[in-house]
Amino acid sequence: MDLKKRRREMKISYRITCFLLFSGVLFACQCFASEYDFRRTRWGMTKEEVIKAEKAKSITKYKIEGPFERIYYKVLLLKKYKFNLQYEFLNGHLVAAHYSRMFFGSEYKKNLKLIRTMWSEIKDALWDLYGEPFKNKDDGEIGFDSIVVKDYVYETQNTEIHIYAGGVEPPPYSFGGITISYYGKKYKSIYDKKKMQAEREKKGGEL
Repeated sequence: MDLKKRRREMKISYRITCFLLFSGVLFACQCFASEYDFRRTRWGMTKEEVIKAEKAKSITKYKIEGPFERIYYKVLLLKKYKFNLQYEFLNGHLVAAHYSRMFFGSEYKKNLKLIRTMWSEIKDALWDLYGEPFKNKDDGEIGFDSIVVKDYVYETQNTEIHIYAGGVEPPPYSFGGITISYYGKKYKSIYDKKKMQAEREKKGGEL
């Protein structure tokens, strides 16, 4: 077989594999797309319904911050990358969810290559699932010396999806990582408003 043709077939096979992994592991199989908005949940669910949907997974943390109630889990993305999973509730209903993996201090520098690899693989898989993002902010390579922002935005019928990567150096303030955020569209405006209010209150009312 022609070497170029073989390489092309291997590349196609790899992209299909990434697509299937993300469909089944990250987003809870696309075959359920009409039934679920995120994993096995729908926006507006109660905390009890979300906990039931996550089945045997153990909650790692529970917090109430201002108007938001949050529960946390540990999950694997692409069956190999450890991420925190956070569900956010407002007035008792699910309004947003986030995957995040952050590194602080010396751990950021040690894991810079991992952050770049995760970003590349997750971004490509999202692209395969949803096509080209409708918003794309990319300030360059994840590195040292300055804050770098990569923010791609996708949409489905009920959900707005952001994949964000960023990092800043030098120590002692160095940090960096990846966050994938999902927002219920019909709750997004009130979510943003309440989040801004909570941040102002946390800062003592400063604008």
